[in-house]
Amino acid sequence: LVLVVYYLHRELFRSLKAAVRPGGALVYETFTREQARYGRPSKPDHLLEPGELESRFADWEILAAREGDAGPEGKHAYRALASIVAIRPREETEGP
Repeated sequence: LVLVVYYLHRELFRSLKAAVRPGGALVYETFTREQARYGRPSKPDHLLEPGELESRFADWEILAAREGDAGPEGKHAYRALASIVAIRPREETEGP
């Protein structure tokens, strides 16, 4: 299992996918670009584009996915989040 929460560095997606064993799981949740409406983080480099997280793992079995606003919770009344639970395929097919 690989777990990533509230962190986005796009250059790591390839390494994260490789870190999960075939048949293993990834749980990922972080902010979408809509988060800029609510405060920090607000830099585009730290915010997912709509549908980006699911598209990054489209070749995996997606068990659960959501994208949208969550809240209120504590001092951060609202947050714009995307999350996914995905299983790496046991046997990955080679591309052409």
